[in-house]
Amino acid sequence: MFTSGGVGQRVYHSAASYRDTSGVLTIFVRLRGVQDGYIFLSQTTHVEDVSLYWIILGSHKNTLSWIRRGKDQRATKFRIDTPGIMSGDEWRGFLFKYYGRGGADNAGRLSVYYEGSGLELMSWHDPSPLDINWVSFSTYKTCDLEIAYDCQARDSYSTANAFKGQDRKSVV
Repeated sequence: MFTSGGVGQRVYHSAASYRDTSGVLTIFVRLRGVQDGYIFLSQTTHVEDVSLYWIILGSHKNTLSWIRRGKDQRATKFRIDTPGIMSGDEWRGFLFKYYGRGGADNAGRLSVYYEGSGLELMSWHDPSPLDINWVSFSTYKTCDLEIAYDCQARDSYSTANAFKGQDRKSVV
């Protein structure tokens, strides 16, 4: 998938194909772009809806990453300095896990991992978890981003039942 500039230019994928039998949503993607990799987990397909989680990798010229509930910057729930997290030259892999309302102690937990790492890059617990029905990818309005999704992980930390084996590539 290739995306070129614009949060409004999103293709939605059913979250059902990323959910395991316990209800945990597990998404593994690889991104290639100099900044602003966006992953949306949403209840609806409405861009302006506040019923979504917005995970941003490499914003502010590839220096910061965020987890937001909703589109507004004031909806930021987690922020971390991540200089150089994105690359225009090489694919960077990330694993996203969302436990939703299930998962007992993990209910409402949203976590992001680097490919190859068992340590969380970002994590936030939502006390009022959303029911996620859609997954989407995008980038900032002045950026280009290549996205490979449904990837096969190359390490023991990132494996999950949700991986299909053959990468589907898109440019957004």
